[in-house]
Amino acid sequence: MFVKEYKILLIIFYCSFLAIILGCSSGSTHKPQNNTSIEESSGYPIKTDITLKYWMILHNNVSQVADNFGNLPIAKELEKRTGVRVKYIHPPKGQEKEAFTIMAASGELPDIIEYNWLMYPGGPNNAIENGTILKLDTLIKDYAPNLYHYLNTHPDINKMVKTDDGHYYVFPFLRPDEDLLVTFGPVIRKDWLDELNLNLPETLSDWYNMLKAFKDKKYAQAPLTATVKLDDDRNTTFTELIKIFSGATNSYQHFYIEDKKVKYGPIEESRKYFFYCMAKWFREGLIDNNFAINDNNAQEYNILSGKSGATICSGGSGLGKWITALKRQNPNYDLIPVGYPSDEKGKMPKFGARSLEYSNPGSAAINANSKNAETAARYLDFMYGEEGHMLMNFGLENVSYKKINGNPVYTDLIMKSKENLAPATVMSKYMRGHTNGAFIQDERYLKQYYSLPQQKDALNIWGKTDQKKYRMLPVTPTVEESVDLSRMMNDINTYVNDMTYKFIMGKEPLSKFDEYVLKVRELGVDRVLSIYQSALDRYYKRL
Repeated sequence: MFVKEYKILLIIFYCSFLAIILGCSSGSTHKPQNNTSIEESSGYPIKTDITLKYWMILHNNVSQVADNFGNLPIAKELEKRTGVRVKYIHPPKGQEKEAFTIMAASGELPDIIEYNWLMYPGGPNNAIENGTILKLDTLIKDYAPNLYHYLNTHPDINKMVKTDDGHYYVFPFLRPDEDLLVTFGPVIRKDWLDELNLNLPETLSDWYNMLKAFKDKKYAQAPLTATVKLDDDRNTTFTELIKIFSGATNSYQHFYIEDKKVKYGPIEESRKYFFYCMAKWFREGLIDNNFAINDNNAQEYNILSGKSGATICSGGSGLGKWITALKRQNPNYDLIPVGYPSDEKGKMPKFGARSLEYSNPGSAAINANSKNAETAARYLDFMYGEEGHMLMNFGLENVSYKKINGNPVYTDLIMKSKENLAPATVMSKYMRGHTNGAFIQDERYLKQYYSLPQQKDALNIWGKTDQKKYRMLPVTPTVEESVDLSRMMNDINTYVNDMTYKFIMGKEPLSKFDEYVLKVRELGVDRVLSIYQSALDRYYKRL
């Protein structure tokens, strides 16, 4: 599927790149909308007869309660409060990226498109230059006062959501609070630790001894399980083993920043040590044999069945869901978050898992050919005002939440469903705060959604890394640079992933590590590093 999508992306990219070279497009600028269709006022509801078309990926939680976002109470409330009718369009589940590339190639785009625009071929600059999406500078200044004010009072975030040329291109999904950025980390069976009289693991050695005990004394068939995930920022898959142990081996998953220099973890000497440790553990049966193909369902089965005693997961759909499920069967069952392991006791791990305040997936752009751009901007800006913020994060007052001492508190409708539905499932009817979209996420949602003590502990435990210092920033390579990136990174990602699995499974000896590094260099990683470094230098100069 990835190769097929990549070819489609490449076709779109080269066609648009050629158009720029030939001078067929000088960038998408906003043309004023017919003023008879929209009331000249910043207030809501807007008086308009326009129906906007809005393309968005239907989140997994939402798909459990509706086949179209427009059928949900939140969509109906948005229409009531904004005065704007919206027709929502969703790609087929599992074919989202392919559907987007086909839609983009056709040129027939709806008014609003939620997507990871950093992954568009050539990046957001190219999406603007080839006439796919609008530069939003004027629209945000004139028709989105809520977002405009927020960005101008948060300069670090303001820099993130611009191109190097200083242009806005999306209504962004923002997570400004630290707790919202560290919702993913390692978990282990605390009841097993207690039974075996083991301390919480802090180092690789601790983890090795714990997993050995799980295997030898608890008869765990796959003491440590993990999945294969899609990295939205890099358009490639990776094994989550590297996320768990990147801090303990000082080997980062992908590109990272150190002292304002871009580096690539998979070719550093520290990656050889990671391979050595994981290969040893795999030989000894401490790692799930299927770690290279597991999906979320396989991971969940391993944890719930007792086949595995450790993994890495999110605090909501993993940790909270599994505790709730197994406590009903075994009151002694206890799954707890643990810190990312370090290379020595008491030392803060260099790496972990921390998101950026600006998360491109879920951010909304406006079609360059939309005749309703002003209405679209005003509709989207509603989400960044106080009323829209509360609706997006908490839903309907006195229905999904009540205000107690000035703070929004979810009602029993959400937290204690009569149908025994998970809070995230019920939330999906009334809000988007637990997923993503064009709005600012509120940490008060998370501190209620994480209702179990183990989940609340996770917010503090998983954040204890130095990841913030090293996380790659949302840089935007130029169109020309992206030609090389698109060509080289597909081959590099494929080769690195293939060799990662071979080294860990013992199909290739570690004596070939130097050959592996040389091959990655031959595939062009030094040119890629140069491109990202240039993009990072430009990022630091953004206003």
